[in-house]
Amino acid sequence: MDNVGNGAKGKKNKMVQENLKLNSFVEKEYDELGRIIIHDLNEVPENVNEEETIHYWETHAMSEELMAETYFEEDDEDLPPPRKQSTKPD
Repeated sequence: MDNVGNGAKGKKNKMVQENLKLNSFVEKEYDELGRIIIHDLNEVPENVNEEETIHYWETHAMSEELMAETYFEEDDEDLPPPRKQSTKPD
C-alpha cells in the first residue's frame, strides 16, 4: 500500500507498522482462542479507524491483571427501578 499523499493517515499507518515490528521482538502470550494477550494499555494502538480497532480486538485480549486494573464498578444508583413485566393475555 502506498502511503504517499495520505498525510496523517499515512503517518499513522507507518507508526502502527513500526509498533508491530517492535512488538515482534517480544515473546507473545496467547489465550485459549489464539489471541495475543496484552499486559499494558500502551499496547493498544491509538488514533486508528473503526476497522483497525475491530481487527485489533479480534486478535488481542487483555490479561486478567489488566482487566482487574481497568475494571470499575458501574454506578447504577441513578437508574430507575426496572419495570414490572406486562401481564397481557395472548
